[in-house]
Amino acid sequence: MTMQKVIYLIIPTAVLFFNGLVIYGTAGHTDEKSSCIQCHSQQNKTLSESIHIKSQIKCVDCHGGDSTKSDKVQAKSPQTGYRGKIKRTEIPKMCSSCHSDVEKMNPYGFPTDQYTQYLTSRHGKALVSGKEDVAVCTDCHKHHDVKSVKDPGSPVFPANVPSLCGSCHSDFQKMNKHDLSSEAESKYRQSIHADLLLKKGDLSAPTCSTCHGNHGAKPPGFKQIEEVCGKCHTKQKEFFEISPHFKPTSQGEFKGCVTCHGNHRIPQANLQIFENTCNRCHEEDDKASKTRNSIINLAMNNNNYFNVISEQLENAKRKGFPVDEEQVLLEEAKTYLMQFAPLQHTLDILRLYELSEQAKSTLNKISKSVREKEESDNARKIIIIPIAAFLVVMSLGSFIKYKQISRNRIMHK
Repeated sequence: MTMQKVIYLIIPTAVLFFNGLVIYGTAGHTDEKSSCIQCHSQQNKTLSESIHIKSQIKCVDCHGGDSTKSDKVQAKSPQTGYRGKIKRTEIPKMCSSCHSDVEKMNPYGFPTDQYTQYLTSRHGKALVSGKEDVAVCTDCHKHHDVKSVKDPGSPVFPANVPSLCGSCHSDFQKMNKHDLSSEAESKYRQSIHADLLLKKGDLSAPTCSTCHGNHGAKPPGFKQIEEVCGKCHTKQKEFFEISPHFKPTSQGEFKGCVTCHGNHRIPQANLQIFENTCNRCHEEDDKASKTRNSIINLAMNNNNYFNVISEQLENAKRKGFPVDEEQVLLEEAKTYLMQFAPLQHTLDILRLYELSEQAKSTLNKISKSVREKEESDNARKIIIIPIAAFLVVMSLGSFIKYKQISRNRIMHK
């Protein structure tokens, strides 16, 4: 091997080796020249897991100081703007120095009004008033190991939000000082929303922040509840606004959605809601209660008839009848019945009756079609009986004739 070839091999190898040393030595830190890691190795380790490291956020960006100085006195001198451990009351303002900067946030598509929203929240107002035992940025996003909201390991990942909020709001002593209930998280975990989020993995299901907001967190007022719920339940909101309940809600005399459905412990919507809640406001024999009874009966009849026709269609399928067209009609009827639940919020019995009739008419078509197929099949069976009997008789006659011919042949021999 010539010397030139040896050099060609050594140089690339050396470059890769020293690059590896640099990468290894600076992994987990935004600045390989920083003197901070000499003392703060643990913080450096957690910082390596932070989304901030990808944006080259350095220790000094939050804590001030001069990380190029190895001497502590020089690194932390007043001239360097050293802040050290950030006071709890100053954390939101410090975070906003970047997160309220349009130029800095624009490449990431982040909103820049988070700090402004925070100041309007219960948390922010309490902090400004001098109370320090309220949530600030680091309580939700952590300190050095800040993760993306899309990271399942982040406290603000949707599936983790109930536990995150519950870390404070399930603390009886902490909530008692602010005259708040400490049962919100435990009630939420018994709701249909928690079932969708935590058991079925539906990350679009409502969490605490969906209803209360995140940076601008506060409980919605009575007049706002309809708007909050209506963000997801759009048809229910539309129908509620033409119901008898809407006017007293807009006037602040009725709590809207939460009156019937609850707030944190929201159950799967069913007919029991009518039975359990209407009598809180209405007498048993008044007009509203009669409307309730009519709606319950209509809904039960719809469901029962749908189940009967579904079973009829299933039996026809098991018998081998072609039922593709009837299956399409069944889905059409199901669509009508799915519209029944949101339409209930109008409390308009005539509209509900019309919708039920549409579903019933479609189900009747299915029933009629299946009966016709069964009757046609029975008619074919009836026709086959005399034909089969004729063939049996003919076969028997032929057999007898054959025997006679065979016997005559034997006698002639």
